[in-house]
Amino acid sequence: MEEEDDGTTPPTPPTLHLVSAGVSLPSVTLGAAAVLADADVVLYDDLARHALPLVRPGATLIPVGKRGGAPSTPQADISALAAAAAKAITVRPPPPPSAGHAPSASRVGVRRAVVVRLKAGDAGVYGRAAEEVGAVVAAGVAVSVLPGVCSVTAAAAAAGVPLTVKGISDGFTVASGHDPDRLDWPVLGRADTLVLLMATRELVRIADRLVREGGRPAATPLAVLGDGGTRVWRGTLADVASGKEAPTPAATAKSGGSPSASKNGGRGWAAWSPAVVVVGEVARFANEGGRWEGVSL
Repeated sequence: MEEEDDGTTPPTPPTLHLVSAGVSLPSVTLGAAAVLADADVVLYDDLARHALPLVRPGATLIPVGKRGGAPSTPQADISALAAAAAKAITVRPPPPPSAGHAPSASRVGVRRAVVVRLKAGDAGVYGRAAEEVGAVVAAGVAVSVLPGVCSVTAAAAAAGVPLTVKGISDGFTVASGHDPDRLDWPVLGRADTLVLLMATRELVRIADRLVREGGRPAATPLAVLGDGGTRVWRGTLADVASGKEAPTPAATAKSGGSPSASKNGGRGWAAWSPAVVVVGEVARFANEGGRWEGVSL
C-alpha cells in the first residue's frame, strides 16, 4: 500500500470496517466472513484469533489485542493505526462479484484499502466500540459496523443455559466485574439473572458483595463459563465467596481442583479468563457438554 499523495486516490471516502466475530469460528456471521475474505489490513484483538482463517491470503495482520494483566497496545495507538490504514490505497484488483463484498474503485486496480478492525463477541458490549469509532471518525474516516454474536448469549447457549425461563428468569442484567467498587449491588441483587463479564479476577469479592450488599441468598446458583461456554464450573455464591481454591479450567464442579497458571497468566478464578459468569437459578442448567436437557428448578 502507498499513501494517497500520487493523484490516484479513489473518490470513495476512507472507511474502517468494525467487524465483530463472535466467540468461535461457527459464530462468525456471513457478512463478517465476506469482509474478512476481501481485507487488505486487519487489526485484530487476541480474542478474535478464531476468525483469522477467514482473512484473505496476503492481507496484513496487525495484532492489537488487550488482555487483562498482559501487555496491551494503547487505545490511542490502535485508533491511529486504523485511521492511517483506512486512508491508504491499494492497487490490488477488486474482487469478483461472487466474493460478496466489492468496495468502490475509481478505476480497475486502484481502490481504497479494505481495512478491518476485528473484535470478538459484539464490539458494542464492553468492546470499546464507542471510543474507537469516535477517534477514527474524528480523523476523517467513516465507519461501517458489522455486529456479532455477543459472548453473553453465545457462552450461555454453548453451556446449555437459557438466560430467560418463564416464571423463573423474566430478564437478565449484564455488568462488568472489572471494578466491583463501581457496581450498584442492591440493583444487581434484584436481577432475576445476573451475567458478569471480565469478572474472574474479582470473583471472590463479587460473590461476597452480592450476598452482603446485594441481598442474594448465599445458596444462589452460580456458573462460570470459560472458553465460550465449553468449560463449565457450577456452584453457589457461598462456594465462591468462601475463598476456597478455585478449580482448574479443565475441572468440573464435581472434580474440584486447585489453582493453576493458565495461558493468560492467571491463577485461581483468573485462570478461567475469558469467561462469562451467570448468577441465578438458570445457572443450574450449566453443563460442559452444552446439553439442553432440562433441570428441575
